[in-house]
Amino acid sequence: MFIPYQCQDTPRGVSRTLISNHARAVGRALVSNHARAVSRVLVSNHARAVGRVLVANHARAVGRVLVANHARAVGRVLVANHARAVAAAGRA
Repeated sequence: MFIPYQCQDTPRGVSRTLISNHARAVGRALVSNHARAVSRVLVSNHARAVGRVLVANHARAVGRVLVANHARAVGRVLVANHARAVAAAGRA
């Protein structure tokens, strides 16, 4: 039996095709936009997290170096001053 609306030439058939194609196109656009947005958020959050870690680690490393260098410098001054004081006391 011939059913007219199943033909692509009838308005109903054309309407179904347009709706189907439109729904498919909208679906693709939504998926594509969502994937792009999720990617941007992930990249942004990752960059922010990496930046925080790098700054924190760098600050910690710089702090350790400063403390170590300062302790070494203070140690040298104390030893030099002590040696000078001991030598001066030995001469007196």
